[in-house]
Amino acid sequence: MRSLFFALVVAAGLSGCADGDLYRLSIGSIQLDIEIADTEETRARGLMFRESVPESQGMLFVFEESAVRAFYMRNTSVPLSIAYIDERLVIREIHDMEPFSLESVFSRNPAMYALEVNQGAFGRWDISVGDRLTLSDALADRVLK
Repeated sequence: MRSLFFALVVAAGLSGCADGDLYRLSIGSIQLDIEIADTEETRARGLMFRESVPESQGMLFVFEESAVRAFYMRNTSVPLSIAYIDERLVIREIHDMEPFSLESVFSRNPAMYALEVNQGAFGRWDISVGDRLTLSDALADRVLK
């Protein structure tokens, strides 16, 4: 019984959402199901320890205010792209990040949000700087201040 409990705890920790919820957002005609990282703990963990990220999923990092941001890939084996997003939900910049890199990827502009997806996905989806996110009602209720 004890080993079953341990296995369930480990599986839950590796299975995706910290709180079990996926939220819908759109960028143009592309729809994504995303996890939310809106606490210090969830932002610090991010997508660490994942073996993969489904193609139409990602993680939205939510901050209390706009500031220059920096992300790195400690304990993250999945190659990712990150979009830094301003308070108006407009993508200001997109960068690729390499697995396990401890080199910080800084935003050049203040960002209130950051969206991580599989590396190259923004290009495959024809998403670029200047595009705007549209949030589902449930997501807007959770992240908009």
